[in-house]
Amino acid sequence: MKVLLAAMLLPSVGAFLYFQILASPMYISETHFAVRSAATSVPDVGGLASMFMPAGGSVGADAMIVAEYIQSPDIMEEIDQELQLFSHFSSPDNDLFSRLAANATRDERLKYWHWVVKPSYDPESGIIALKVKAYEPAMAKQLAEAVLLKSEALVNTISQRSQIDAIALSMAEVKTAEIRVKKSQEALRDFRNRSGMLDPASTAGGLQNIISQLESEAVKVRAAIAEASTYMSQNAPSLVGLKNRLAALENQLVDEKKRLAGESQPGSLSSLAGEFEDLQTENEFAQRQLVAAMTSMEVARLKAEAKSRYVVAFQNPSLPDESLYPRPFLFAAYTLVGTVVLIGILSLIIAAVREHANF
Repeated sequence: MKVLLAAMLLPSVGAFLYFQILASPMYISETHFAVRSAATSVPDVGGLASMFMPAGGSVGADAMIVAEYIQSPDIMEEIDQELQLFSHFSSPDNDLFSRLAANATRDERLKYWHWVVKPSYDPESGIIALKVKAYEPAMAKQLAEAVLLKSEALVNTISQRSQIDAIALSMAEVKTAEIRVKKSQEALRDFRNRSGMLDPASTAGGLQNIISQLESEAVKVRAAIAEASTYMSQNAPSLVGLKNRLAALENQLVDEKKRLAGESQPGSLSSLAGEFEDLQTENEFAQRQLVAAMTSMEVARLKAEAKSRYVVAFQNPSLPDESLYPRPFLFAAYTLVGTVVLIGILSLIIAAVREHANF
């Protein structure tokens, strides 16, 4: 029984003496922060640019990215260059068991980083709780502040990249629409120079009026010829003059009608009007595309300003005034419990072996 009690108590006493006397005290600085969005009500006009804008639901995803980034080797190396972090943790002034080896590899430093820097993300509230340990209170606070600044820089980078992509794409849409408008306007200008008409529709309207006047005049001349034929001979000069005038009117009517709707003639007003309508339709669509693209670019710019991400620290890193690690009594209790469990398992194994061996 004395041996059993000694086996149970000696490890706990040894652990207590080590953590109380030999272990270097470490100071813990804690901060709580969250990733938030300044999203406001911005109209969505569609377009490719809107696909690249950060949505409100991606704030939680950004917070998870930040939590993973805090455990990455990249932030570890950057902060080490700024604060000489691992020189602090590998100092010979610290106890042998808790300090980092002076010639530690990158993987060993990353494991040590995970031990001294512990982020905890709550998906329901979106809050990231960060605890850091260091051998000096000032270093603990500086380390927590550095992690907070690096996290905010990452969030800004993510937000700015999506904003730049959205604005660049919307500007490309505007440029494409401007090129289309320019081509359609040049096509209209070439058509007017080639045809000599500003608007074939208005020209056709004027020509239709001329045809109507010629037809009305032809009707009057036919009536005059019919009336004169009742009392004049067919060779009478007056009647012959009326017939010649009617023939001239009919010939002019045929020519004007061919100009107006001569399908077989490429230069007829009907074919020119059809070509002009196609060009005008293309120009109207190009103008609408340009207006929509410019509206999309403006909305993308507003979203870039309104949906930026930022880090809100509602508990700033504090300067610890007492050592909270290690805890001698608590760790000694853990050692005692572990020793009791281990002795219990060994006792069961020994009892099983004795029963199996029949002694």
